[in-house]
Amino acid sequence: MLGMDGGGAPEAKVGAPVVPLRRVLTDYARHLEGMDAACGMILSLAPALKSGMLTQFLEGHTRKLGKLVSEHGAPEVFEMPDHAWPSVWKDIQSARAFGVFADSIPGMMLVGLVSIYDGFLGQLFETLISAHPDQLSTSDKPITYGELMQLGSLEAAREHVLAKETEKLLRESHAKQFKILEDRFKIELKKNLECWSRFIEICERRNLWTHNGGRATQDYIDKCTRDGGQRPNCKVGDLLAIDEKYLVEAIEVFYEIGVKLCYTLWRKCMPGETEQADSTLNDAGYRLVQLRKYELADKLLAYGTSMKRSPEKVRRMMVINRANALKLQGQRVGALRILDREDWSAAGLMFQVSVAAVKDDVELAVRTMRIIGKLGEVKKSDYAIWPVFVTMRREPVFRLAFFEIFGEHLEELEMADPELAPDKAKLNAQG
Repeated sequence: MLGMDGGGAPEAKVGAPVVPLRRVLTDYARHLEGMDAACGMILSLAPALKSGMLTQFLEGHTRKLGKLVSEHGAPEVFEMPDHAWPSVWKDIQSARAFGVFADSIPGMMLVGLVSIYDGFLGQLFETLISAHPDQLSTSDKPITYGELMQLGSLEAAREHVLAKETEKLLRESHAKQFKILEDRFKIELKKNLECWSRFIEICERRNLWTHNGGRATQDYIDKCTRDGGQRPNCKVGDLLAIDEKYLVEAIEVFYEIGVKLCYTLWRKCMPGETEQADSTLNDAGYRLVQLRKYELADKLLAYGTSMKRSPEKVRRMMVINRANALKLQGQRVGALRILDREDWSAAGLMFQVSVAAVKDDVELAVRTMRIIGKLGEVKKSDYAIWPVFVTMRREPVFRLAFFEIFGEHLEELEMADPELAPDKAKLNAQG
């Protein structure tokens, strides 16, 4: 469980968001998920390519132009004629240049991560202001008569001012951007945001890699201490390396910051879209559970369930998805505690079978599954893909019930999509 697909975006109207916030948030999340998926592969390939390029360059010219002196043992020894050295030296320089590039890849990825966030923030700001054009009345960017005549219409003038306001926001430091948003929309955004100091440090480290080769400066130390509330453990001149662990954690921090920021401002500025905001946050949490980012899913869903005036159906979805995220990271007691706070007796069968599955109550889950039947609100594909059924799909009795209800084996769906397959070793161990 449990995701909700959003319907088509409504037709654009004057004063309505230019880009629906659901798409702003979802696109941002997908970009970060893609970067996270590629991170390990890219960083592991760089050293191999670095050494491979040198070997390829040297072996090519060595075997082509050199004379084998000794082929016994390793390495082989070649004698190179004088006329070959310019080509060999050129290849060595090329390989070294590639090595410098390979070493800069982690820093480039960090710069790219912050750029993704900056683009997201600009789009979020423009969408919110477009929904509340009265906010532009406070702009300090006056338009002259000549500019208005050149722009041609009040609508074009509004877009011009909005673009200038967005540029102004993005030129500020990332800490100052939050303050601007808090003042403009009259809302506190950093309250209980535990990853704030990490967010500031990542932004400032990105600046180091952009402007100072990744070496710590006094400005970096001061800003991390002042804006982030935590002094970094380094001194001026230290090279602040970026490895896979750092990048993965940075991606998760930016995921949490961006999603919470968008969700909070969405609920504040567009109270009529509370259900859509909540369902989008739930979908993000659901997707993170699918990606096995259980801790991050827990943080977002805990934040969502703490909000007031949430539609009951979506709130229950967030509760179950959060409990499942805790269970799948080994915190079964915490998961049961969350579920037991709720009264599920009056909830629909979809919720009841999901709660039973998260609790590993196989008997109740199968009994409810049979009541739902073939044409009920939980479909055949839901049993195959919902993360709440991850452990249930390993149970022979569950798989037998699935066959008896739908007339086909669960394995047939798993073979069509290998990502659905359960842990075969555990399944075999259970008979």
